Amino acid sequence: PISPPSIPHVVANQLLRSPDYLQADVINRGFGGFYTPWFVDYMLDELFDVKNLALAILFLGVKDSLTQAVTGSHYISPEVFGTNVQKIIDAAKAKGASNFLIITPPPVCEVCKGKTPKPWDRENAHSILYVQQLKQIAQKNGAAYLDIFTPWQQDPDWHNKYLLPDKLHLSDQGNSELFNLIIKTLEDQIPALSPSNIPLNWPLMDVIDKDNPGA
Repeated sequence: PISPPSIPHVVANQLLRSPDYLQADVINRGFGGFYTPWFVDYMLDELFDVKNLALAILFLGVKDSLTQAVTGSHYISPEVFGTNVQKIIDAAKAKGASNFLIITPPPVCEVCKGKTPKPWDRENAHSILYVQQLKQIAQKNGAAYLDIFTPWQQDPDWHNKYLLPDKLHLSDQGNSELFNLIIKTLEDQIPALSPSNIPLNWPLMDVIDKDNPGA
C-alpha cells in the first residue's frame, strides 16, 4: 500500500512495523502543512512514481479547510479542494492505482478555542463542507471512505484522547486509533487488501527448507 500525500508519520510507521503488512511496502508521502494546489501544480508527477501501486491512501483537508478570514487571498474553497483531490486521484490512476482509501480530516476542537497558542483558523461548520467533498469523490471513484470527522465528535473527550496539547496534531493515541480504523476499513471495504488476504511474494522463513531453500 502507498500512503500519499499526508497520512501521519506515526500511522505510516505503525504500518511499516506491523507484522501483518510484511507482505507489502508502505511508502509514506506525508507533507505537513501543504495545500492541495501545491500537489496539483508542482508534484503530481512525483507523488506516485512507484511500481505495482496497490493502494493509495489520501488524508487531506485540514490545511485546505482554513477559513477565508484567516487565509485571505490564499483561501481554497470546498469546490476547488474537491477538484484538486480528483486530480490527485486521476494522477494515481494514470500510474496504475485502482484502489483508494480516502480519509476525512479530524474535527476541530472548538471547545479549545483560545486555550492554545496557535491562532484559531478552522471551524467545524466550515470543515464539514470539505468532508462532504471527500465523501462525494469517494463515491464517484468507488474508493473506500473513512470518516473520522463525524464519529469522533460524538465523544466529548475526543480532543484529549486523540490530539496533542496544541489541539491540532494527532497524539500517539490518536494515531493508533487512526491506524486501527484504517485496517478495519480495508477489511470491510477492500477485503482483498486486508492483512490476512494479501499474498506473500516469498514464503516465511520458518517454512523454508534450509538445506534446499529453492525447493
